[in-house]
Amino acid sequence: MAPVRLLLCLLNVCFLTVLAGASESIGPLLQNGDFENGTWGWNPVWAREPGAAKAVLDTTKPHGGTQSLRIDHIGPKDWSLARSVNLKVQPGEIYELSAWCRVQGPGWHGLLHSHPPGAR
Repeated sequence: MAPVRLLLCLLNVCFLTVLAGASESIGPLLQNGDFENGTWGWNPVWAREPGAAKAVLDTTKPHGGTQSLRIDHIGPKDWSLARSVNLKVQPGEIYELSAWCRVQGPGWHGLLHSHPPGAR
């Protein structure tokens, strides 16, 4: 099976509020979402099959800055890259998740959010 490469860059989480009928963005809440500070703030990449995925900083294909994070994945099962620190959010506020991803080879990608048990 050919390896799937996923290039992650600019994983930005923006906070939106509504003021007088217009939305106003106050900018990214996620620190190091562009991987310009390496993998600070991120857990090591996880794969269901041990050794099937590795994360590598890549300066050859940046999106907006000087580098991105490339995930090299071989194998048919899933993998995950997650933040090491949860974002603090406020009930009733609207948050927008956006990401820039590039897939090379067969495969797909998705953006998933989750919240701790008991959170609303």
